[in-house]
Formats: sequence, C-alpha cells, structure tokens
Amino acid sequence: MIILLVSDLHGDIDRLSKLKEEAEAADLLIVAGDLTHFGGRSDALRVIEGCRNLGLPLFLIHGNCDTEEAARCIAEQEGSLHLVSRDFSGIRFVGLGGSLPGPLETPSTMDEEALNRELSSISLPQDGMPLIFVSHQPPHGSCADRAMKMKHVGSTSVARWSEAVAPIAHLCGHIHESACVGRIGRTVLVNPGAFKDGRYAVVRIAGGVAEAELRRV
Repeated sequence: MIILLVSDLHGDIDRLSKLKEEAEAADLLIVAGDLTHFGGRSDALRVIEGCRNLGLPLFLIHGNCDTEEAARCIAEQEGSLHLVSRDFSGIRFVGLGGSLPGPLETPSTMDEEALNRELSSISLPQDGMPLIFVSHQPPHGSCADRAMKMKHVGSTSVARWSEAVAPIAHLCGHIHESACVGRIGRTVLVNPGAFKDGRYAVVRIAGGVAEAELRRV
C-alpha cells in the first residue's frame, strides 16, 4: 500500500494539483489535521473537495486550527478517523484530532487529561490486524515535536498510547518545523511538515512493515 500523507494545509489547496501524478500510483490520501486556518464548514468542505479531486480514498482528522464547526464537518465525512477505527486493504486506521494548548490560542485544543480520556475511549478489536495511528498532536520526546527545532512540545498521553499499542506507523503533524521520519520502538513515526509549505510524505506498507520518505512540491 502507498499512502500520501499531508497535514497542516491551513486552507491552502493550490499545491494539491501538483500531487496528481503521484496520486496515480497511490492507494490512499491521509490528512493529519489543520485543513483550515480558523475556517468554518465551507472552508473545510473546500479543502476536502480539493483533496478528493486527487481521486484517492480519503482519511482525515481535524487539527487545532480547525474551528468547532470545521471539526464537526470533518467528523461527518465518510473517512473521518477521529476516535474511529476503519479497515482499509487489510490495515486498521484510527485517529485523534486536536492538540494540546500552545502559546497562541486556537479553537480545537485540550489538556493532557482530556487527551488521555479521548485515547482511552478508543476500542480496537484484538485480531492482529496491522494498525496505523493518525494524530494531529505528535508524541512527546520524539523527532516530530520539536518546536523551533529545539523544545519538545508533544503530548505524553499520545506518546504513551502509541508505545502501548505499538502501531506499525504513527502519522502526525502540527509542528510545522519538525518534519521527520523516526521511530518509537517498533513504530515508524512520520511528521510530513506543513503542506502549506509544500511538504508531504509518502508512506509505504508491505508485509505489515512501514517505511516513509519526506518530499516537497
């Protein structure tokens, strides 16, 4: 399976057309939050339509800069992953939208306790199917959560959940400057960076093993 991973579009869909050729070889598009920049329902739908124009099945979650109205719209979509598990081509996907509060006030945030409650509410069948976890908030102490490339600002709850569940891949976003491919134990961790800056990732799954590559348009 080949996954195109984008995050943090912040309403900018102009570059999506540049993924057309790459989308022809892919199986799935995942958007890891911040479709809009404080936008409402119409803004979210515009971005979703732009994503669907690539002609791929779409999985998505909301980010901290998506308003409550936009987050509801995203949750209504057939491919919403927020606290929902969906099976696709023999792989299970589950997601968590929103983020911790940051230095600037944004509409879709919650504290660590609330994040932990949300994660604890996720119920996954114990059937051995490979799992991919999609969160807007990166895990704390990883390559994906270094604000200004210095300070770790990720979530300890997200990190603990990912370590305990051990998905084959953990796909995140939020910290634009912390694009990376790394690991948490056996899990491949990917932050593609902000698509508004032309950054994205290609994730390949074969034999229950994930690998990823950062790219730019």
